[in-house]
Amino acid sequence: MNVILFASSDNYLRLYGSLFDAYEYFSFAVRFNPDLKMWFSTLNLRVKSEVKQALKQRYTDTVTDKISFMNISEVFRKLLTTKIRKLFFFDLSSLRILQQVPCQCQKIFYVTEFTSKDFLLNRKNVVYCSEMPFCRTDMKIRMRFFFETYRKFSEFENNLYVNYPKGKLEEVKDIIESVSKKPVLFKENKALYDLHKHFDEYLYVKSPYWFDPHPRLFHESKFYGKAYHYVNNLNVKDGSYYRYLDSIENDISTRDMTTDDNLIQEMLT
Repeated sequence: MNVILFASSDNYLRLYGSLFDAYEYFSFAVRFNPDLKMWFSTLNLRVKSEVKQALKQRYTDTVTDKISFMNISEVFRKLLTTKIRKLFFFDLSSLRILQQVPCQCQKIFYVTEFTSKDFLLNRKNVVYCSEMPFCRTDMKIRMRFFFETYRKFSEFENNLYVNYPKGKLEEVKDIIESVSKKPVLFKENKALYDLHKHFDEYLYVKSPYWFDPHPRLFHESKFYGKAYHYVNNLNVKDGSYYRYLDSIENDISTRDMTTDDNLIQEMLT
């Protein structure tokens, strides 16, 4: 059995990019490997309906009924008692679980760009997967998007969506005004389930408060034909720098899900 694990450490739903990473890989790979499982660990099972709603607002073809939602104790039990051939995870909360539980996995695929010493999983069967040059990497990957299932829109609201991670809007007002005069939606204020319909232009400002591993919205904005901007006055080369560079240098089709992708291949075998 192969399993994709996603864990939420909050008592309410927060829409992390890692959730969409995990779900898109699952929803594509399960088409070709019906035995693939996705386990969603949560502290509050009431978020189950919210997760399904958020995914259905984002994608046209959902497989949410194939996700197994469970509380943390059940995840611990299943990891201890289930023979898993390959386990894949994309988020830090799953890492914290796996740091505590000696699960019965032949291989664990660690798909995230957090690989400093505090975020290592010190086991011989771990395969570190990354596309970034600043990470420990055992298997070089190119993370994919399941664009085929993205919800289509006839039009978008006339707003500028601003992402300044962990920062305050007041800190970047001058930058915003130099980019656009549109009404502003600020990411830190409110999570929007059906995000893309609410803006037609995107601004990412590199923040001193967050080292971003692999932000998704440059490529998603390019897919939807939206204008997008990147401001990095700090000259820090985190995932935002490399993802933005990739989005302007390469065709969006190079990010499409495909059965030839090496990470997908691991999920299928």
